[in-house]
Amino acid sequence: MSMLESVINCIHAGYLIVDFKGNIIEINNRLLEIVGSPSKQETLKINFLNHKKLKEYKITGDFLNCIQKKKNIITERFYVSNWGKKSNLRLFYSPVIKNDLVVAVHIVAEDISETKTAQKELKENSKKFKEILEDIPAMVCRFKPTGELTYVNDLYCQYFCSNKEQLLGKNFFDFIPEEDKKEAMKYLKEFSKKKQIDKYEHEIITKDGKKSYQSWTDRAIFDDKGEIFEFQSVGIDITKEKQTGLLLQKSEEEFKHYFDQVPVALYKNTKDGNVLYANKTYQKMLGFNSLAELSKYNLIKDNLIKNYPRSEFENLIEEKKEIKDYETCWLNRKGKKIWTSENARVVKDEQGNVLYYEGMILDISQRKEAELALLKTEKKYQNLFNSVSIGIYRTTPDGKMLMCNPYMVNLLGYKSMDALKKVDLESSSSNLLYDRDFFKKVISEQGQIKDFESKWIIKSDGREIWVRESSKAVKDDKGNIKYYEGIVYDITKRKHAEDKLFDSYKHLGMVNRQVGILADLNKFKDINNQNHIFSIITKSALSLSNAKLCLLYRYNNDSRSFCLLDSLGELYEDDKLFNKVLDGDASDCLKLMIEKKDILKNHFSDKDKEELSFIRNQGLEFYINLPLLIRNELRGSLLLCFNSPVKFSSQEMDFFEVFAVQSTFLLMNVFALVDGD
Repeated sequence: MSMLESVINCIHAGYLIVDFKGNIIEINNRLLEIVGSPSKQETLKINFLNHKKLKEYKITGDFLNCIQKKKNIITERFYVSNWGKKSNLRLFYSPVIKNDLVVAVHIVAEDISETKTAQKELKENSKKFKEILEDIPAMVCRFKPTGELTYVNDLYCQYFCSNKEQLLGKNFFDFIPEEDKKEAMKYLKEFSKKKQIDKYEHEIITKDGKKSYQSWTDRAIFDDKGEIFEFQSVGIDITKEKQTGLLLQKSEEEFKHYFDQVPVALYKNTKDGNVLYANKTYQKMLGFNSLAELSKYNLIKDNLIKNYPRSEFENLIEEKKEIKDYETCWLNRKGKKIWTSENARVVKDEQGNVLYYEGMILDISQRKEAELALLKTEKKYQNLFNSVSIGIYRTTPDGKMLMCNPYMVNLLGYKSMDALKKVDLESSSSNLLYDRDFFKKVISEQGQIKDFESKWIIKSDGREIWVRESSKAVKDDKGNIKYYEGIVYDITKRKHAEDKLFDSYKHLGMVNRQVGILADLNKFKDINNQNHIFSIITKSALSLSNAKLCLLYRYNNDSRSFCLLDSLGELYEDDKLFNKVLDGDASDCLKLMIEKKDILKNHFSDKDKEELSFIRNQGLEFYINLPLLIRNELRGSLLLCFNSPVKFSSQEMDFFEVFAVQSTFLLMNVFALVDGD
């Protein structure tokens, strides 16, 4: 093997020299691997100017462009070789110029297929989390401790009637009324390592000058020194509730000229750090202008590559004889941070002593910075995804949980996402009880469900929670549903508040109705038409109680008997026993009234049904009997009959007592039940 072949075959990238006529002069083994060539001889037959596939994938054009412009060019191309090998390539073209003419071109080919795939995956993940955050029905933002906004989602922009360009860089304290700013600033200053997350509600001023209320969940983001450098917040509008080498030479001199123009660092260094050879790329990478200047220094003693893991490098190369794609990050003598990918091998004498290390280095700083930026962006959206106080999920149509955030796991009563993934939401083993059939039916018909409010029951602890849910069906190319993707907001507190408000209104309406009935009774206190008075009392009692039947009786203490004065409700003709005397001891409901002289609630007995035929005829089962008392003496009763037991509150029962007293007063005026009154 010639020296040229030895050098170019240690380069981890593909390398070839092509003359100005398009003929391949030399090629290394790595390039044969990249294009899938069966042999070097087969590859040398290819001419860069005439080869169909090189033309098709624009590599011939890049080659001619390098010759015409007489300068280095770098391109990225997708290429399918004669042997069917597909690759994403980064190509470095470097012209060899003599007498102002390009006589040949060095070409370094780096297979970046894996990098492209990784970058694509990173972008897709970043896009996924960004889309999720943009779809969350909540405002999401990040801002510096001083209030300067660094990120806002679309809903945040919509809320403040602005776009991202107008909002980014703006201070969010400007949206808070002047009288509330000090309190908001004080709230942010209280964040620390011990208190990283908190909630805060405050009033804001929108772009049109209106005031609104927002609730924010704020999370402090700390730098490596433990200092807060940013906050991330998720907010909702709560106004209604409270008002995201490599070049080679044919000869020592010629190849030195070639190598100096290769945009890849090539070197030969002794084990103790002396530089035997370095091309211009390596010289510049270390911060030098010439090999003569670099040769005055020792890589190890003068610490020219700070933070470089030299011991690890030597251990690896001694063990494996060569290293490939060894990625490191270090500082050159000017303090510049450089990420590199290094291929090297150890060269020994016949006795096995190390003569030197030779290798090549690619500067991958740009790629690494791009990858780190993508990772940082992904982490940023992942943090937001994990910290929002809104449930986010993906489930299959058959009930399998594909993914969800920690808030959703906690909401469903599980300890971890792994535990939740084992559960079938459609089986009885699920901790969640809700109408999933209705959920699937709506999405099947409409493709989505939006702001749907429903009650969930968490079986493990018996909790009943109300949620507002929005979800959509994600389908494959054939239109089949792959999964449901949605968000859930816990609105239990709001629902409870609404229920309390409804109960208050209901109670107020009942009181108004009761007061109205008493007022109506009082209007007729001076009327002497007894039938009219009877009708007023029974109508009022029926309206008050919603009873099936109301009967007004007069009681004779001497004979312990009752006489029907009036009734209101459905009675058969045979049951209308007006003025017929009923033995008070013959019926349990009447006998108890004589004994207790108090409001009675009970079921009709068999004796009642036998004595009072209307009970049996009407299918009545339950009664409330109101005593009509004068000076604690029974003068009559109001018998309210129901088909089934009823419940009245203590306030309603108190009102029945007042109603009975008022009714007694009316009857006194008509009948003069007590002589002399």
